[in-house]
Amino acid sequence: MLKSSYQVELTPFDLVAFEVFVPADHFLRRLKATIDFAPARAIVADCYSPDQGRGAIDPVCLLKFSLLQFHYDLSDDNVIRQAQVNLAFRYFLDLPAQASLPEPSLLSQFRTRLGAGRFAGIFREILRQARAAGLVKDRLRLKDATHLIANIAVPSTTRTRYRDGKNHGWIYHFRQSQCSACPLRSQCLPAQNRGPRKVSKNDFQPQ
Repeated sequence: MLKSSYQVELTPFDLVAFEVFVPADHFLRRLKATIDFAPARAIVADCYSPDQGRGAIDPVCLLKFSLLQFHYDLSDDNVIRQAQVNLAFRYFLDLPAQASLPEPSLLSQFRTRLGAGRFAGIFREILRQARAAGLVKDRLRLKDATHLIANIAVPSTTRTRYRDGKNHGWIYHFRQSQCSACPLRSQCLPAQNRGPRKVSKNDFQPQ
């Protein structure tokens, strides 16, 4: 359930710390001044119960966490750790120094709650505002992609252990169809041997 108000009250200490330690030209300071995040609350309102449950963490704050993750390439755990010690992050998030941080798992729950389509739609609006303000160049593009398991011939590649005195390692067995582009092809068994090609692990060590 969303709260009726998410007004943040910063202490004089917070105001001074942000003023002193977050440079005027910092990207997050400019981003915060440019992007209007408030409409996002109305967009995600129907993802929450109107009258049941505890007051939810501000969805705008969670959305800002997601934006930090996207911009700085951080995992759920790492973005929370950074927000613990990074004043620029706290300034952008409107988090006072004494404010507690959400559990990392809440970020994943937030993305699931919104769904991929709505989440992408909000990000497109943020990107539109950032581009209009010159914070994002037109060369940036978002791509809708699907992760697929590569069709590689793992089952046809096997290995066996070998030991020769003090030397030991693995012999890797490849089907000949896998070897056409291999730079070590000349070091393999002659082509007339119809069995699988064999390449020692030592062949991969620098000379």
